[in-house]
Amino acid sequence: MRGARWIMRRPLALSALVLMLMSGCTTTGAPSRMTEPAGSSPAAPVGGSGAVGVPPAVNPETGAPAEAAQGTFALRLDGSEARYRARETFVNIPTPNEAVGRTTAVTGSIVLDGNNNVVRDQSRIVVDVSTLRSDEERRDNYLRQNTLLTAQYPNVTFQPTEVRGLPTPLPTSGEVQFQVAGDLTIRDVTRPAVWDVTATVDGRSVSGTARYDFYFGEWGVPVPQVARVASIFEPVVLEIEFRGRDVS
Repeated sequence: MRGARWIMRRPLALSALVLMLMSGCTTTGAPSRMTEPAGSSPAAPVGGSGAVGVPPAVNPETGAPAEAAQGTFALRLDGSEARYRARETFVNIPTPNEAVGRTTAVTGSIVLDGNNNVVRDQSRIVVDVSTLRSDEERRDNYLRQNTLLTAQYPNVTFQPTEVRGLPTPLPTSGEVQFQVAGDLTIRDVTRPAVWDVTATVDGRSVSGTARYDFYFGEWGVPVPQVARVASIFEPVVLEIEFRGRDVS
């Protein structure tokens, strides 16, 4: 997976994540774009009402929730936490700060057949990014109004198309690492995206984290220009911390 983009490094897709970023405040003072200094390590990982999500498993003809076919693995992700992690430096404060925004307005599922192929018409993840909240209201307002344009584009969606590296048959216990590839839509831009996933399986219960590295330029999203912020480091990390059960 490429090392320059929005959030996830050893975790699951979702999400679709979620475009999410920045740092605090007003609209003056343009920050300089910087990449993470060599040798620095990314911050450790860290998810609403009003989700406008599409039912995770939908019959394309009736629009009703579809039942998973026998012999499939269907993981529901409703209520999982989606978040962004953005590293920033403030004017006159050289020590980097990590901005984290999160929401639990996550809906959807991933359905696999007996050969670990994605059942596409039953697999989709939706994150209502208008509900993202960090520890700074001014940052949240800037993100909604200037970066994600949530009045027009309230959702970030991920359409899984392929699972890579997942053993067949699926394990019933222990940790597994794999990737989920698909189409990620942020605002009005859809691009291929690959999420790195680390999951723990315990019987029919599954939990873990999916990570995707987000780069502003690749998505046509302007780098935030906010007062007091000298730099925002790329990539911004998008994550989904998921937990669910096999409902097939």
